[in-house]
Amino acid sequence: MPRVIKRTPEWLVEPSPGHHLFSFQGSKLHGHGSRATDTSPTGSLRTIAKGRGSEIFVASGNELRWADLGALKQDFQEVEAMRNRASQTAGHKAGDAESGYRTLKVPGSGTITQLVVSPEREFLAIVRSHQIYVAILPDLRHLRETDVGTYKLKCFHLGPTIHCVEEAAVVSVLWHPLGEYGRCLVTVTSDSVVRLWEISKDDRSTFEQPSTAIDLKKLANAVSADQDFSASKFGSAKGFTPDSAELEPAAVCFGGRGFEGENPWHSMTLWLATKGGDIYTLCPLLPKRFETAADFIESLSVLVAAKQLEAQEDKTKLLTSDAQAEFLASLQEQEPMLAQGASEFETRYIYCKPHRPGPAPKLQGPFEIDPELEEDSEFVDIYVTPFETPQEQAFDEDQELPGSSSLVCVLTSLNQVLTMVDFDGIDGQWVPSRGTPFSTPKNRGVIVPEDYHTLNLFEIIHLNSQNDNISMNFSTITPDIVSPHAFFVTGSTGVHYISAARWTRNILNELAEKDDVNNTSSIRLDTLLESAQSLVEHLIVFPRLASSSSSPPPVACLVFADSHISRSGLGYFILTTRANEPWAAQLDISDSDLSTLADAEISFDDLDSIETYSLEPYQRKLILAEPRDVYRPDPAFERPSVLPTFIREQSSDRKTAVLLMEDVDLESMPLLEIMIATHHRIQGEFEGLNKAANGLFTQTKRLRDSLLEQIRRVRELKEIVERVTGDDDENGGSEDCGLQSEVVKLNLRVTEARERQKNLAERVDRLKNSLSRISTKQLSDKEKAFKKELEDFDCKLNSGEYSPRGGVKSSALMDRIMEVTTLSASLTKQAKESLEEGEGQNKRVGSKGNVSSGFRKAKIQGVMELLEREQIAVDRAAEKLERLKV
Repeated sequence: MPRVIKRTPEWLVEPSPGHHLFSFQGSKLHGHGSRATDTSPTGSLRTIAKGRGSEIFVASGNELRWADLGALKQDFQEVEAMRNRASQTAGHKAGDAESGYRTLKVPGSGTITQLVVSPEREFLAIVRSHQIYVAILPDLRHLRETDVGTYKLKCFHLGPTIHCVEEAAVVSVLWHPLGEYGRCLVTVTSDSVVRLWEISKDDRSTFEQPSTAIDLKKLANAVSADQDFSASKFGSAKGFTPDSAELEPAAVCFGGRGFEGENPWHSMTLWLATKGGDIYTLCPLLPKRFETAADFIESLSVLVAAKQLEAQEDKTKLLTSDAQAEFLASLQEQEPMLAQGASEFETRYIYCKPHRPGPAPKLQGPFEIDPELEEDSEFVDIYVTPFETPQEQAFDEDQELPGSSSLVCVLTSLNQVLTMVDFDGIDGQWVPSRGTPFSTPKNRGVIVPEDYHTLNLFEIIHLNSQNDNISMNFSTITPDIVSPHAFFVTGSTGVHYISAARWTRNILNELAEKDDVNNTSSIRLDTLLESAQSLVEHLIVFPRLASSSSSPPPVACLVFADSHISRSGLGYFILTTRANEPWAAQLDISDSDLSTLADAEISFDDLDSIETYSLEPYQRKLILAEPRDVYRPDPAFERPSVLPTFIREQSSDRKTAVLLMEDVDLESMPLLEIMIATHHRIQGEFEGLNKAANGLFTQTKRLRDSLLEQIRRVRELKEIVERVTGDDDENGGSEDCGLQSEVVKLNLRVTEARERQKNLAERVDRLKNSLSRISTKQLSDKEKAFKKELEDFDCKLNSGEYSPRGGVKSSALMDRIMEVTTLSASLTKQAKESLEEGEGQNKRVGSKGNVSSGFRKAKIQGVMELLEREQIAVDRAAEKLERLKV
C-alpha cells in the first residue's frame, strides 16, 4: 500500500502559477476569458490528461490549457530559493505567474467533459457532450516557446453528422489497445452504439465515417449474421424499445492492453456496464487493421485447440470452437506486416480483420453475479484487468494455456466497489450465419449453447460510512500504473486507493499447483477465498461543502510514476481537481509492498533502486507526523464586495440620487428601503467573512496542536535514541568508566538481540516442519515401491546378530557378499596362473603351436574385462553396504 509522504505541494497552491493552471479565472492572465455555457456536465469528468513526460492538458469550461508540471515545480523551487536569498523582485514574480501555462485554441462550443490521449501520444481526443474533436499534438519545442500567447491546434471534427447536437450524447471515448499505430478510436453513445474510427491525419475522410458501427440493440436480438447491425443514419426515425433502457451504457473498458504474454482474447474484449446494473461483453471487437504482439498467433492457437478438446466432451461448445478455428485459420493464411513497437527491440505484427466466420461479434450477457446483490444500484464505472499479469502468464513450453481469468471491478451509485473474478474467461463468439444449426446437414447434431456466464463476487467495498448519503454518480476509476491489480477511485469525498494484488497473488499461487487436489489444498483454497480482502487507503479527503448539490463533480485523478522510459520528475504522484482547486498527494512505496511490483507495467531492470518512484535520497526524511494539506484561504477573503456596485446602481436612478444627496430623513420610506437593502448585503458579506475568520482561527489552533504533537514525538524519539546509546544514565565516575559502561550496555543489547533472533529462527524452523507435515502429499507408486525395497534391504541387513565389535555374525546378505568376494579372488588367481602358463608354453613351443597368438590375446583380454566388471560390482556392493550400516 502506498504511503502518503506529502499532501498538495506548495507549487500547486494559490498564488503559485500551478494553481492558475486549474483556476477558472486564470484565463484572464492571458486576455482570453472562458466562455461560459448553459449546459452542465451530466456524467463523470476526465478533464485533465497526461501527455509526454510531465506535460498535462487541462480543460476549464470551454478552454484548453497546456503546462509542464515538472517545469512548474522546478520554477517554483528556483523562485523560492531566490526569495530566500532576498534577491527576488516583484516584476519577476509577475512574469512567472503569467508563464504558468499556455492556452490552446480548439474549435467547438460547450463544456469539455473528457480529454483522452492516444497510446502513442500522437493525438488528443477533446470530448464534449455531443461533439468530439481530435487534435494533433505538436512538438514540445513549439509549446515550450517563450511566447505565452494562444497556440492554435490542428483539429479534426470526428463524425460531423454523427456526433452532433441532434444525435445521442457521447458516453465514453477510449483508444483501442490493438489499433494500428495506436490510431483506432472507440466511441460509445447513449443510444447503445459502438463505433470504431481508424483515423489518419493524411486522410480527412477517416474522420467523417467510422470503419465499424454496431448497434447493440439490434445485436441483442440478432438471429443471423445476415441482419443489419449498423447504426441508424442521420435523420432517421428512432422508436422506443425495451433494449433502449436496458442497454443504456454507463461506462466501457477493454479487458487487456495487448502486451506480450497476455491472453489474446483479453485485448479484443470490450466490457460494457449499463446504468441498469448489467454487464455485457463484445468479443472480438477489432478494427479492419489491428496490431498484435509477437506471440499472438501462437497463444491463440493454443486456446483454440483447447476449446476444440472441450467441444468433444460438451456439444454445446461445438459452434463456438468451429467459429474460433475458422477465425484462426483466416489469420494464419495472412502474411503480417512488421512494425516497430515501443522500443527498438520490440516488433509488432499488423493483421487484417478476417471476414470469417462473421462480420459482427455476439453480444455476450447479461452476466450473472454470484452471489446476487442484496439491493439494486446503478453502475457508474468499470475496470477490467487480467487476473494473471503478463509476466506471470508468459507463454512457454511448460505452460499449457495462457491465463483466461479476469478481475472485474465495478463502481456503483451506492458508494460501493464490487470486486468480481471471471474464472471462465471471455472468448470469441460470433453471430451464427443463416441456417445454422438446423438446416445445414453437417451441424444437425449440434446443440445450441446456452448464454450463461457467471461472475464470482468476492468483495463489496464501502467507500463511505452508512450515514453519508453522498451520490457517486460522478465517480471514476483510474488504473494504477504501478500495479495492474490496483486502482484509484475519485468521488465526492476524495481519492481512494484500492489494491487486490495480495489476495490475487495468493490465489494464483494456490491454483498453480499441478498435483492432484486433495482435501487439505481445497480447504486451504476455501480459506483464501473467504479471507480475500483488498487494501483500501483514503489518500485525499475532500472537506464537506455547505451546498454539495451545487458543487461541480470532481475530476478523475491522474497518476504519475517515473521510470527509465518516462521520467517526469514528479515521482509517484496523483493529481485531481474539485471546484477548480488542485488536490494532490506525493506517494511512496514501503518495502513490504515491493512484492506487489512484480506485475507492474514499469520495468525495474535499468533502475538502481525504488527511490526513483518516490523522493530523492536527500529528501527522504523521517515522518514524525501525518502529512497534512496546505492551508487554503477561504474564497470569502478575496471575493469583491457587492456594496460599491449596489451604490452605483442606486446613483444611476434620479430619485434615489436626490435622496442620497439630501440630508438623511428617517421618515422617508424610499431612503429606508435603500438602507434595509444595504444592510442585507453588508450582513451577508459580514457572515461570510465571520465564517472565514472562524475557519482561519480553527486552522491556526490545529497548526498549534500539530506543532505540539511533533515536539512530543521528537522528544519520544530522543528518549529512545538515548536508551539505545546509553546516554540516558548519568555517568558518575570517570570518562573511562562511563565509556566502559556504554560498551557493556551495547554488548548486552547486541547479545539479547542475537538471542531473540536465534529463538525466532528456531520457531520459524519448527513452524516449517509443522507445515510440511500438515501439507505432506501422498506418495506415488514408484516412491512406495522404493520405500518397500529399502525396508526389505534393511531387514536383510539387520536379520543377523551383532557382535560386540559391531560386526555381523550371521546374515544371508553378508554371506552372499563374502562368497562373491572369495569367488572373485579365486578367479583372479586362476587367470594369473593361466596367463603365466600360456606365456611359458609360448616360449617352449614357439611358432609350432596350433593356437595363434592373436586368438590367445583376445581371450585373455576378454577374461580381464570380465574380472574388472566383477571387481567394480563388488566394490559398489561394499560401498552400499557401508552406507546402509551408517
